[in-house]
Amino acid sequence: MDTPDQQHDQRLFAIACVSPQTCWAVGGTAGLTAPVQVILHTEDGGSTWNAQQWVPQGGFTDPLFGVTAIDQQTAWAVVTSG
Repeated sequence: MDTPDQQHDQRLFAIACVSPQTCWAVGGTAGLTAPVQVILHTEDGGSTWNAQQWVPQGGFTDPLFGVTAIDQQTAWAVVTSG
């Protein structure tokens, strides 16, 4: 699955849904000098996706490889790091 921003070769690696309408997708870029982490959210079944604002914790800049959602406004994303 690719993000709408093909210019930066961002990839999505996981998706979590709490209903047919509300989902989160996570991913990013790897191996670049300025890696990017991506969190997208939809409330209309995927017709539109909105980038979410967040502050990475622990200095990790690897792509996000997992996500778990517990309700329509709360989700956790994780990186895989050595």
